[in-house]
Amino acid sequence: MTAQTITLSLISHTNVGKTTLARTLLYKDIGEVADRAHVTDISEAYELTRTSKGEVLQLYDTPGFGDTPRLWKHLERANTPLLGFLSEVWDRFTDRPLWCSQQAMFNVREHADVVLYLVNASEEPETAGYVEKEMKILQWLDKPIMVLLNQMGSPKQSSVEEDEVNRWRHHFRSISNDTRVIAFDAFARCWVQEGILWKEIVELLPAKQRPLMENCIVSLNERNKGRFQKAMSHLGSALGKIFCDREALQGQGFFDTLLSKGSAEEKAVSLLKERTEETLRKALTDIVHEYELPGEAKREISKEADINTEKTANKSKWAIGGGMLSGALSGLAADLAAGGMTFGGGMMLGAILGAGGSALLASGINTIKGKHEDYVEWSSEKADHFVRGAMLYYLAVAHYGRGRGEWRETKEPKFWNDTVKRATSRLHKDIETVVNRTRQTRDVNGHAIRTILSKATRDTLLTLYPNASIER
Repeated sequence: MTAQTITLSLISHTNVGKTTLARTLLYKDIGEVADRAHVTDISEAYELTRTSKGEVLQLYDTPGFGDTPRLWKHLERANTPLLGFLSEVWDRFTDRPLWCSQQAMFNVREHADVVLYLVNASEEPETAGYVEKEMKILQWLDKPIMVLLNQMGSPKQSSVEEDEVNRWRHHFRSISNDTRVIAFDAFARCWVQEGILWKEIVELLPAKQRPLMENCIVSLNERNKGRFQKAMSHLGSALGKIFCDREALQGQGFFDTLLSKGSAEEKAVSLLKERTEETLRKALTDIVHEYELPGEAKREISKEADINTEKTANKSKWAIGGGMLSGALSGLAADLAAGGMTFGGGMMLGAILGAGGSALLASGINTIKGKHEDYVEWSSEKADHFVRGAMLYYLAVAHYGRGRGEWRETKEPKFWNDTVKRATSRLHKDIETVVNRTRQTRDVNGHAIRTILSKATRDTLLTLYPNASIER
């Protein structure tokens, strides 16, 4: 540790998820993850960030505590506990739990500026007996401690999550009055929550170290802001391309219609739909990779379209029915009815194409009578459905920690959909205006759409995380 470095030591009981969380925070695969005790047996340091001045925020992944009651008895008996423990090299082979506990203690004593103590929140505080003993050991080492609640499950509304956190805060108050506790799940944390963690750490540090930590936070925020902007750019460009796209209607005689599988409109809509799906798939995969997750957006989409028409005076509005996507719209409607949303594959593409709790909520298609040719295009009146789907997909990726492994479909909470719907409903007229302007100017890069998409997504994140701050 140097004057230009702040070191965070990630500590927990064995098999609680330290390495998984480290991978999520570092956006890369480190160490080994397995469902067994004492997978990690040595401490390893990794850079969380490095500022332009060479200042470093460093994270240690450490071995987990093992037989805590016996470890505490050793400490109570020993006159020089650390020196005595570290001389017992054979413990690495004869008593692995004790050896790993030694290494964790030594790391905290020699390196940590702040301890990040990870707890399995799926347990009841009163039944996790090892927590109290491990906290006593950490307090004995006399370093600031930040408790992170892991394994919280899928994201919850802030009020519900706060109730769960308060149960653990109450428990830790019986151990130490000044212990800070926050929810920080390795699988479902969002970068916005990282900002909350960094601010808490600033307050735990001595005054002389706080400016250094503040500089590291600026560096971390710049990285997160860059990822956010690139994600909005990918989605904005995809939406711009989709709303500028159109498919010409080819002339078709009466007998041609009888012999063909569908009308000219149906064929045009099918081609438009296929290009839309491909554009979305690429954009969604780009976002997955932007957040340095392995895998890609997948899809299972039927080539058959079930199309319902509603005639109006000046144009035909085509509503894409529930059978258009191979089980996607009907599956998505079922998910919404059950209180959740499926993300990551064909289901999400269905959502972006406008699905909601009802197949009739799907985005519309306009048939336009042009001067030189007739064509079909997506209706701007339903543009907020596309924006909403893009926002939901972004939230799913932004909450998907790398420690979770390859990107895949996951069940996400219904309250996300409700929050996003409120955000886009407030901007419905603005979104429709922006889409019409995009078509007029042929803005296939979607600059205007990107701006309104960014605003709606930022507002949604602040609603989901009231204690966060997001730089523009």
